Amino acid sequence: MSDQTPRIVSFGAFELETASGELRKAGKLIKLAPQPGKILTLLVSRPGEIVTREEIQREIWDEGIFVDFDLGLNHCIRQIRAALGDDAQNSRFVETISRRGYRFKAPLSEPRQTGQGLETAEPQRERLPAAARPENGPDSNLSAPNPAEKPDVEAGRAPSLRARRLFPNDLSIALVAAVALAAALAAVLIWRRSGHASQTQGIRSLAVLPFESLSRDPSQKYFAYGMTDVLITDLAQIRSLRVVSRTSVMQYAETREPLSRIARELGVDAVVEGTVAQSGGRVRINAQLVRASPEEHLWARSYARKFEDVLALQGEVAEAIAAEIQAKVTAPERAQLAGQRPENSQAQELYFKGRYYYMTAQSHWDQAAAPLLNQSIHFYEQAIAADPNYALPYAGLAIDYNTLLTSDTRGTRPNPQELSAKSRAAALKAIEIDPANAEAHAALAWTLFVVDWDWAGAESEFRRALSLSPSFAGAHHAYAMWLSAMGQVNDAEAEVRAAEQFEPASPRIQVTGGWVFYHARRYDDAIREDRAALALDPGSQPAHYALGWAYVKKHMFKQAAAEFHQGGSAPQADQETVRAYFAYLNAVSGQRDRALSLLESINQSGDVSLSPYVRAKIYAALGDRDKAFACLEEGYQGRYFGMVYLAVDPDLDPLRSDPRFLALLRRLNLPE
Repeated sequence: MSDQTPRIVSFGAFELETASGELRKAGKLIKLAPQPGKILTLLVSRPGEIVTREEIQREIWDEGIFVDFDLGLNHCIRQIRAALGDDAQNSRFVETISRRGYRFKAPLSEPRQTGQGLETAEPQRERLPAAARPENGPDSNLSAPNPAEKPDVEAGRAPSLRARRLFPNDLSIALVAAVALAAALAAVLIWRRSGHASQTQGIRSLAVLPFESLSRDPSQKYFAYGMTDVLITDLAQIRSLRVVSRTSVMQYAETREPLSRIARELGVDAVVEGTVAQSGGRVRINAQLVRASPEEHLWARSYARKFEDVLALQGEVAEAIAAEIQAKVTAPERAQLAGQRPENSQAQELYFKGRYYYMTAQSHWDQAAAPLLNQSIHFYEQAIAADPNYALPYAGLAIDYNTLLTSDTRGTRPNPQELSAKSRAAALKAIEIDPANAEAHAALAWTLFVVDWDWAGAESEFRRALSLSPSFAGAHHAYAMWLSAMGQVNDAEAEVRAAEQFEPASPRIQVTGGWVFYHARRYDDAIREDRAALALDPGSQPAHYALGWAYVKKHMFKQAAAEFHQGGSAPQADQETVRAYFAYLNAVSGQRDRALSLLESINQSGDVSLSPYVRAKIYAALGDRDKAFACLEEGYQGRYFGMVYLAVDPDLDPLRSDPRFLALLRRLNLPE
């Protein structure tokens, strides 16, 4: 940096002290970790110039410390933008120069002068006391702790979590630093008592962002995702805390958006983020808690453990977060946090791999999901072989088998009885090992609902899952579908809204809300929900299809045709399904010959994946009751999913006066 650079520079409402990297706005200190502060100082020292990534690496990072530079730099730039309220897409301060580096683009102002020289603002109360800062702590008199002991918990100023990997090319460096920070713990406790506790009051909702892996190996991403997933699952068990679902946070896995914006989008009070590094049989986790508004770092800790202790560590992290925000944790919830853990570290790693493939499959609506789910099943089975008394992979198996039940297999159909038998057995085994496993209860509920048609048993298991994990969005969502099938519209809507609280901005939940209203014959409400889903994801095939069906009921046939076309235009769309939807549209709109022609082409295709339940709707619209009931009988014998909605589906209204319909309802033990 040039010797002529002022000690304090001003830009916009901000002042930067170049010697320390401290940033202030209107005199108030803005929390910025040391590494981002150094980078900001470097950029400010060369306003209007491109500072290359290579220059930043050479100037800022110490050569003796191993760094995953790309991850570290990206994280630091995101922290800088968050502190400045800047936007990567429309930057006012730090501009990204693609594939080259960054440029500071805001004009600099002259530093303000006082009688004593350059003016600086007084430190604010929320800063840590001087004794608690790493640079003021003892160092040379410390010896590294015994690695066999339970290692460090660091407290103090929030570190730049994704900037460095102090991992064990020389593990003692990290451990010595940890002890130095731990020596300041008494000062931190005094600081907390002086006002910090009040800052964390009012935090009643959290999002745990996907932890970043600091490994150079991209294949290690599964481990960081697995750690995130377990932490979310643990925190979701705390009834006094609303925890956003894994599905909602995964969209931020690669994002560099400011944390305050992410929190606003997810509707939460605070965000947890972190990094994970593993080497030599040990794992290091850095985690920090950030309030959304006003954005401030409230808590940060670093943990190092043996690999086999990682899942137990997750419960410890969850308890630490709950304690920090003063969330009420009941005795049963505390027992769940300390719950069942694997005896075999290999089983734990294999479970993380299986979970990673399952999470990847969740992003697919089409037939690409099935191979990913099969890969997930493979790793879960290996985990079980390594540790037969480990509950989580059994629960994972149950979920995978249930997901395959409704996957697009294009031209074939999975055997529902076979898959449900496997799912049921896996769920029951998970519950036998760990009765408090909410996912296993929810998986069992789904099997009892969609294949066994055990309505009372399904409801009992849904309720049990939600009592164990109140933030379990998937259980709320599935329970809403059960309630809709039972004709309990108000309760179904309430569960949809509950699911939305824990999985914000979810197209799939909005679509389910649309079907709840569709089955209640509230078509305007259904259209509203489906349009809302498309506003979230314009490419959502399920939303286009659902909206098309609602338009048919409103006799908005051109609009329905447009939605069916839109849904079927994707390369992965199942054209037999699209033909069936158009056959129904033609049947309802009076185009009988066209409907019959489409039906004939479907029947000749031999595509057994198309549900006979859908064909029954078409025949019902055409007035051909005999063929409609023949299709419904086929659906009954084959345990097709749509049959669960027999009691409420408006498309079957033309059949309800027929004695055969009442007899079928009674065979399914559905409400009459």
